[in-house]
Amino acid sequence: MKKSLYKISLWIPSVNVFLHIIVYLFVRSHGQVLGVSDSTSYMKVGESVQFPFTPIENHNYKVELVFNFSVVVVLWLPKISFLQTHVHYKERVNIQDNIISLERLQLSDSGFYDLNMGYFTGPQAQKKRLNLQVLEPVSKPSVTVDCQSGNLTLSCSSSEGSDVTYSWEILPPCGNSCFVQQGSVMEMKVKDGKGKKNYTCTAQNIVSRESSEPLDLDVCAHNVSGNT
Repeated sequence: MKKSLYKISLWIPSVNVFLHIIVYLFVRSHGQVLGVSDSTSYMKVGESVQFPFTPIENHNYKVELVFNFSVVVVLWLPKISFLQTHVHYKERVNIQDNIISLERLQLSDSGFYDLNMGYFTGPQAQKKRLNLQVLEPVSKPSVTVDCQSGNLTLSCSSSEGSDVTYSWEILPPCGNSCFVQQGSVMEMKVKDGKGKKNYTCTAQNIVSRESSEPLDLDVCAHNVSGNT
């Protein structure tokens, strides 16, 4: 008789976990979603992003983080200490003080994240959505100069960075505006560059900005005039 009771006592917690998961699946598929809010966040590769949640006191709940509407990054049922983390995020997800942290961000982490809070009884489900865009910071750009037949071509490039845009400026003092033009390539006549020593190229994206060293265009102008 004691042996049978022992078997039953081991069986009950397993059934308890199973029932909670069944209820969770029901809540996930049938619960009404309230308080949906969308926002966009731009982060650098290697940084961490946090997803805070605020459970209503005295209610049994579950929380999950879903990537691009289908991939369950993490599922947390605190009442039964059930934690399930997707294999792709195993070493990069932490839950502490009602915050889910996704660490060491990668470019492939860009996308939509839904933070879902569901309750087994009482309050209705809640969802927060984040559009996360992970970008690689730009590196300091380099400039090459090509002088041919009186024409001057400046080309700017950055070896690192995602969604990079380029612009050209003249360092102060430069009158009413230091901005020259957008784009990685700038062309002009050599004579137009003579006496203008402070051109710089700026590479930037939404998370970073770097500028090249000031460029002395007189060098090109003197070389060309000396060859003609």
